[in-house]
Amino acid sequence: MVLSITQVKEDIKNIENNFSDYTVLSTKHHLYYETTLIFQKSIEVLNVVNMMIMANDALKQAKSNLIIDTKSMYLLVDSVLNSEPLTIEQLKKVFKSLQDMDLFYESMCNFLDISNSEVIQYDILFAALGLPLEAQKKLTDKKKEVLDTDFTDLYCDMLTTEITIDKFIKDALELISEYIK
Repeated sequence: MVLSITQVKEDIKNIENNFSDYTVLSTKHHLYYETTLIFQKSIEVLNVVNMMIMANDALKQAKSNLIIDTKSMYLLVDSVLNSEPLTIEQLKKVFKSLQDMDLFYESMCNFLDISNSEVIQYDILFAALGLPLEAQKKLTDKKKEVLDTDFTDLYCDMLTTEITIDKFIKDALELISEYIK
């Protein structure tokens, strides 16, 4: 996870006392904010991969048939790092993994006090769908709000399987295309 300055200040004693629990990655070598942002976004995806691996361990122990595909998340990392959208087939794999992770969280909420706090941020998904991070920064606050709201409706419908992944991708690409200029 990429910590904000507030989180660092709150956790500094824990970090000092339990340094082996943390991995610190330097971004000093990045000359531009954009490259730092891209690097941070890829770390956010890897944090979700870590949660998926832990979920898969729990699913194996429970002898569940559900296994969350983590390989597709590396496609997402590559997409972020190279500022290139994913293909339709790659998007299907990514959203199936996210759907499975949501199913895991939903089923575990019945037994444990957990929340689906480790999610892929929308800006990463927008980039994978073809709206680069740089273009997203240029959107007005109003446009960002409308995009987030419309995407949330679609995304939640996909996660809960109210719509298929194919329909979600088709509708999400149409939505994103309105913001690509």
